[in-house]
Amino acid sequence: MNDEQIQEKLIKEYIGNDAEKIMNSNLNWSAAIIGQFIGPVWFFYRKSYLLGFAFLAITVIVECIAIIVGLLPIFFIMFFIYLFTTNKLYLWNVKRKVNSMILNSNLSGDELVSYVRNKGGTSIVAPVIYVVIEFVCMNLIIRYIMYCILSFGLDFIKSFSENPIW
Repeated sequence: MNDEQIQEKLIKEYIGNDAEKIMNSNLNWSAAIIGQFIGPVWFFYRKSYLLGFAFLAITVIVECIAIIVGLLPIFFIMFFIYLFTTNKLYLWNVKRKVNSMILNSNLSGDELVSYVRNKGGTSIVAPVIYVVIEFVCMNLIIRYIMYCILSFGLDFIKSFSENPIW
């Protein structure tokens, strides 16, 4: 086998079961649909933590701009961002990691394949942790907003009762 074939085999081992689908498709419907409801969980599931945090930042920025501009179809913007970029960025990240493993590892043959397979694949732990943290953060934000609304509302009622218009 030549170097390209070895690299492709290692990339497939790193990705796991969905390697052919991810490598041969420009669209990632599962990441797009999941990304709409719980953010970049697909990247955390695929052990691409840097991309997960990058997509989290992109999501926050796009949502803030949409709120400021008053753009309601934010759902569609992020959907298409996830749909068209997920596989390409994930493959770029996998190739980068696999090349790094090849260069920095003293392993060869089956040992290298096993090492790459263990480092790659999927993890259910990271997305679960992400969802729990997101739930806690959203809960705290909602509680803070409710506190602000109630505080403002009570202060408004108090000031209005002390200085009636009539």
